[in-house]
Amino acid sequence: MDWRWEAAISEGWRNWVSGRWVSIIVTLLAIVAVALPATADALVAARVARAEQVWIDSGGRVLIATNELRGVDASLCERLRLTPGVDAAAAVTRLPDLVGTAVAPGADLSVTTATAGISGLLRLAHPIDGIVIGQTITDRIGAGESVTLLPRRNPTTTGDPTSGPTDVPAGPWHVSAIADLSVLGEAYAYGVILPTLAHGPADACYVRAAPGQTNALRDALPAIFGSTITAPTVVEDRLIGGAFSRDYVVEYRERPTAWLAIASGAALGAMWLLLRWVRRGQDSLYATVGAGTRTRGLIRMTEWALTLAVGTILGLVSATCVVMITTGQPETLPLIARSTVIVGAVSSAIALVWVTVPQREILTTLKDR
Repeated sequence: MDWRWEAAISEGWRNWVSGRWVSIIVTLLAIVAVALPATADALVAARVARAEQVWIDSGGRVLIATNELRGVDASLCERLRLTPGVDAAAAVTRLPDLVGTAVAPGADLSVTTATAGISGLLRLAHPIDGIVIGQTITDRIGAGESVTLLPRRNPTTTGDPTSGPTDVPAGPWHVSAIADLSVLGEAYAYGVILPTLAHGPADACYVRAAPGQTNALRDALPAIFGSTITAPTVVEDRLIGGAFSRDYVVEYRERPTAWLAIASGAALGAMWLLLRWVRRGQDSLYATVGAGTRTRGLIRMTEWALTLAVGTILGLVSATCVVMITTGQPETLPLIARSTVIVGAVSSAIALVWVTVPQREILTTLKDR
């Protein structure tokens, strides 16, 4: 028989189609081998990403620069927004006065002034042009399009909540945004933020570092704001770290599912070798009708290519659907593709062993049958 490459590929196709249940079972195993590690790795990575985002939203990567004796320069703090490695920066001052509103006169809300950079720090969609109200108090004070504040002295500092003038303008104030103010600290969450110009000293400068820049900024901020022995500038993390704090970058890099695709690919390739060993008599029959080693290898690799192609496509689609429905994070798609490539490469490398390793004598193999 004249075994040209077209005939060998056609024979491999016929074998794969006529294999029926064997082809179906092997293809299903290939689908599982592709989908399982891709799904597991993507879900673990998505969980780490969600936890990191919660940490960031709560004040992760936020540094607070303070100087008790002379405060921090508000204009210098505001200009930090233009510095490479800084995501957002705002100068913040907590006023001693409390305020109520027309709807809730006794609300006792804290009042904080902040420069324009507060919109970036709070991840607002637009610059603030009015008051920012804490999310936790909107129901109580009846926040609408505008709010009239009722300033009064803080009874904890004056003893008389009605005595003397205050530093808080009554308004009415346009409500620019409702936001979670806990990123500034729990003491600010139950209150309001008023816009102010970036001049003079401020109580603190809040700086959100870009990924990987936290340590560099922590070291640089004292020099930027000026620090002396008598008037030191102190830089603190908004969220306290420590030996038991999580390092999300390390968690992501060292996640155990990252290389699960290698084990899955190896198992799929080993399964293919086992199948070929069980059905090794077929190769001997091909040899008896004139099919050489190269021809037999082309037949088997055609069968393998068809199995892997169908398994890869369906496994990739399955993993993508599960991950997107579960997490809704398109950022995980590259991880799914990476895992799929690894499974295909590892399993194919092992499957090639059957066509590269010398086979036994034809008569010996036929006797085994």
